[in-house]
Amino acid sequence: MGKTVENMCGMVDQEHTVILTAQNIKEHRKSLDSVIIAPFHEENAKGIGYNLSPSKLVYSLKKRTLLAICHNDEGSYIWIKPHDTILTLSHEYLQIPDNVSGIFHSRVRNVAQGFGNTSTTLDPGWKGMILLCINNPTNKKIKLQITRKIDGTECQCGLVTMIMWETVGGNQQNNEQILQLDNPPMRADILSSLVSRPRRLWKNRRYAQFQELINGLMVFRTENNDYIRRIHDIMGQLTCIESSRYAEQPVKEAKKAVIYLRELVTSNENEWAVKDVELKDRFKELNNYMENLNEDICRSELNDTESKLNKSISHMHRECEYLILCEKVNQIHEFIHLYTEEWWERNTLSNVLCKYVLPYIPVILCSLLLLSILVFGNTLNTESFFSNILISLSPIILSVIVTLISKLLTRK
Repeated sequence: MGKTVENMCGMVDQEHTVILTAQNIKEHRKSLDSVIIAPFHEENAKGIGYNLSPSKLVYSLKKRTLLAICHNDEGSYIWIKPHDTILTLSHEYLQIPDNVSGIFHSRVRNVAQGFGNTSTTLDPGWKGMILLCINNPTNKKIKLQITRKIDGTECQCGLVTMIMWETVGGNQQNNEQILQLDNPPMRADILSSLVSRPRRLWKNRRYAQFQELINGLMVFRTENNDYIRRIHDIMGQLTCIESSRYAEQPVKEAKKAVIYLRELVTSNENEWAVKDVELKDRFKELNNYMENLNEDICRSELNDTESKLNKSISHMHRECEYLILCEKVNQIHEFIHLYTEEWWERNTLSNVLCKYVLPYIPVILCSLLLLSILVFGNTLNTESFFSNILISLSPIILSVIVTLISKLLTRK
């Protein structure tokens, strides 16, 4: 025989695939050395997968426009009409190493509501958001939950489950990801084809608005806001701790740098407390290590502990890069939010007024004004000073009335 059983077993041992469980995915989040999910929510890692959430960019293939996001006390949602298919970007940004691939499956909760099955692949080396599609094959409209409020906090709802596996055995390369935002971070080819169609006469404004959004996403550039600048300051202080080992009193200088680092990490705790949980844990690890060092330690003894110190600094530095990536992804969602139409759940009368009356109030008021002039024009004393003032100010009065009614009906 050309191959013995032993040789065949050896081949199986060298090359096989391993499914990443929820615990594996959580470990990758802490180490930030392989699969990167930004932002990462630990509660979404379940079983053998991770639940990806939809963003507020929800495009209807039937209407060829963005769907409005509805809000109530339970969270936000959209209505998908019968026989319509929607496209949405994942709320999460993914960076997948070259030795990991995967597939997306529908969640039973969504299929039980009547949604069609969703399945697509995750290619090795993918960087970006995932373009997901879901269809409504039924004869009734279906409600798709986008976010849900839990204890006053708005949390993303899972749309699909991502299953990943990695090939192990053989020559394994270093798959540590460079944490940066690629541009554009999505399926630019598909999104660009959606806005390449000719404009329509009906609802052209909304289609043009969608075109502007997609074109803006293709060239979107993030900015260094206060949060990113603060993280850069923390990274700069970490560099100072690393370079302190060349000082005459390395431990003393390093401890001074740690004091400044503590001020940066703990500043604005209320504003960024949720984002900085893991960063503070990394700092505690570094701080505890520095407190146990004796300031009179000699340079040779410091060299023995340098690897542990560098590892602790490297972990914190890596966390800073990840937080910057998450903030840049958040800026993309804020940009999408600018072009998203949003409604707050109201009673039936308010919904009728908002949908069928409010958009046409200027036309209705102008028609009433013209009708009154036609009917009462003969009896109107045009030589009267007050009559002329009233006619002159009528456009301003109409504008004020429209603004007041709009604010009243769209009030949260």
